[in-house]
Amino acid sequence: MNKKLKIAILSNGISQHTLNRLNLFCAYPQLDLYFLHQSAQMKNNSKLPNERFYQFNVKKGKNTFERGLIGLNIIIQNVLKLVKINPDVIFIMYGEKLSLLSAILSGKPYVISAWGGDFLIDQGAQKTWKDRMILNWGVNKSSHIFAVSEELVSTISILRGNNKLPQIQQLFYGINLNLYPFNNNSKKDSFEIYAPRWCRPEYNLLGLLEAFKALKNLNSKATLLFRNTDLNDSRASKQYFSEACHYIERNNLNNSTSTIGVLSENEHIKSLENAAIIISLAPSDGTPVTILEAMALGKIVVCGRINSLEKLIDDGKTGFLVDINNPEEIAQKLYYIEQNFQVLQKEIGQNARKFVEQYANIHREVDVYVSKFEEFASPSKNIS
Repeated sequence: MNKKLKIAILSNGISQHTLNRLNLFCAYPQLDLYFLHQSAQMKNNSKLPNERFYQFNVKKGKNTFERGLIGLNIIIQNVLKLVKINPDVIFIMYGEKLSLLSAILSGKPYVISAWGGDFLIDQGAQKTWKDRMILNWGVNKSSHIFAVSEELVSTISILRGNNKLPQIQQLFYGINLNLYPFNNNSKKDSFEIYAPRWCRPEYNLLGLLEAFKALKNLNSKATLLFRNTDLNDSRASKQYFSEACHYIERNNLNNSTSTIGVLSENEHIKSLENAAIIISLAPSDGTPVTILEAMALGKIVVCGRINSLEKLIDDGKTGFLVDINNPEEIAQKLYYIEQNFQVLQKEIGQNARKFVEQYANIHREVDVYVSKFEEFASPSKNIS
């Protein structure tokens, strides 16, 4: 291919995960890249030239009206930049409504990487009729959709219509294995269970606490650490966290439970490394990124038996699946792992790492994206 493909990448922020992908995209000489985002903090460790790095300095609005004006400004800025760039294809890296509207209004073909809970509709963040309308419009106008879990494939297929082409394609969220060194050697003097999911009702912290109480009744020496990073997100989050604290107090779990808040990328990885078990009992999970990160580190993961994780975890081989509504079963599984930890850690950890290397490697993920972009350059391809 002689002509470079002009790709505009839209994202709703700039995390380390975003930079990992950007740096890999830059390694493809056939791509001419432009990156548009709406983060107030731009980090300088991307190889992408600054003149191709469009940043919108925005702050989160204090109320619905302010947030609406900020969102409208982002859409206008995106569309103006897209008209000027005139890309062959737009890639919406983490599909959300502002990026979707920007792409639709530009009139250019776009590809979605659907990885967020937004796409889970009822379980996700799409609460209002406007959100649902934008999401429905966005996925039906897209030229191609990648989804990072079986659960997202299912919900988007229903939203889009099962018979509409192109079909939604599953592609595991890629992990940069260079950031997650494989290490089977956990601390010998502690047995920490780490719940990295946020403190909101949909992450089922109270269910986890009930299972942990049953585990402690088995004379387990385990401790529980969970994140509470959503406390400023909503009144429901604060109320839910208060209920969790009351549960801990009532059941005398204070000495064996602790919480942490917002973590940097390095702190997050260190927390995963220090844990014996990483657990998630959420009833839905469209984006099991943290689970994949833990598996990349060779950790034992315990998750609910739900669609998005059943395809990810081979029960007893790459991790363990449990009934999220059965605290006794969960407690027994955790106790079994604690009693047989050294043997299980070695076997499960190696299998989990191999799975990520084969199916959820970030290099493989980006390769698939670029192959799809190249279809847009072929005049024989019908991408409508």
